[in-house]
Order: sequence, then C-alpha cells, then structure tokens
Amino acid sequence: LGLATNAAWVWPIFALYGIYTALTDGVSKAWISATVGSGTRGRALGLQGGAAGIGSVIAGAWAGLAWNGSGRGPLIMAGGIALGLAFVVGALTVRRPRHRVRAST
Repeated sequence: LGLATNAAWVWPIFALYGIYTALTDGVSKAWISATVGSGTRGRALGLQGGAAGIGSVIAGAWAGLAWNGSGRGPLIMAGGIALGLAFVVGALTVRRPRHRVRAST
C-alpha cells in the first residue's frame, strides 16, 4: 500500500488486505482454543484480543504521528520491520539437523 503510485491502486490493494485479514484473523483464535484447556480458554482469548487491540492502538498512534507528506514512510518502515522480525523469528525457530561427531579409533 505504501508503494502505490496512483490513487486508483489504493482501493484494490485495500480490498486484498481486507481479504487477507478475513482469512487469517481466526487462525490465532483457533490455535489458542486448541492449545489451552477449557478452563482457561476465555482468559487466553481475552489476553490475545487485548494484546492485539493494544498493538493496534500503538501502531495507529505511531502511524498518525509519523505521517509525513505522502504517507509512504510509515508504511514502508513498518513493512521492513515486520520483514526483519519474520526473518529473526524464522532463524530462531528453524530446527537444524545435528551432526554427530564420531569418536576416532
């Protein structure tokens, strides 16, 4: 969205973003529901919703304060930060095969 050079691109990209959100929003809720016990499910979903809401408020306030000129700067910066974090999380969570050292005889 931050790289759109024409206002005509904003609406189709925004629609794709809405479709993405609709398809992925329930995934975390389903994962939490399947992971936690039935006695703590409501608390876990509430914490997830609260954390997502607080994150949205912080992100919205940051974008509003950082809005400059065409508005591309905050979107591109946020995308770059998200991409960097994705690489870090991926690097930390990928399991690497262990090489066994053979004893010399």
